[in-house]
Amino acid sequence: MRICWVAILFPLAAFSQASQAGPLMRGVLLERDASEFSLRAADSRVFRYQFDGKTYVERNHEMIDMARLPLGEQVEVLSERIEGSSLRFAMTVHAIPPAPPPRPGGAAASAALEIRPLPWGAFSLAGVVFRIAPGAISLHTRTGDRSIILRPDTRYLEEGEIVDPSALKLNMHVFIQAGRALYDEIEAYRVVWGSILHP
Repeated sequence: MRICWVAILFPLAAFSQASQAGPLMRGVLLERDASEFSLRAADSRVFRYQFDGKTYVERNHEMIDMARLPLGEQVEVLSERIEGSSLRFAMTVHAIPPAPPPRPGGAAASAALEIRPLPWGAFSLAGVVFRIAPGAISLHTRTGDRSIILRPDTRYLEEGEIVDPSALKLNMHVFIQAGRALYDEIEAYRVVWGSILHP
């Protein structure tokens, strides 16, 4: 009888954990098969994800196959909900390099480089910058032109390194992690460009 209860409760626990996973999670790669993998977060919770050929897997700014990520490696997963499933779909899987030795500047400098979790409901889009205005940029995307609000806390990453907003230029191909503002405008949380987008 105990085995039956375990068989019933385990899927419920997995669904509960998957439903609590945010769009951006970081942890250790636990296991992997041809279409799913699991991640153990810092608080020891385990989350499972689906992936396929559209999942962007990256290490050191180079696109790699999911099979080349060894178990136990630290990864960051950007995911979206799958309708009717307890799992989330992994859009990008980024292998996190080992932490470098402490640099001059102390804890404040290290904290400034931390990548913050994205709010619930975040989504991704990509395109070419054709207009830069104070507090906003415009992109040519596959589905048409988009105007995106730049927040005071928007992060800008070039080649995986945080840079000043002035580094963003016209005609750059960028990847944006964004969300919806109060009046349904698109606002950018992160703007990313560089060789990571051109494997």
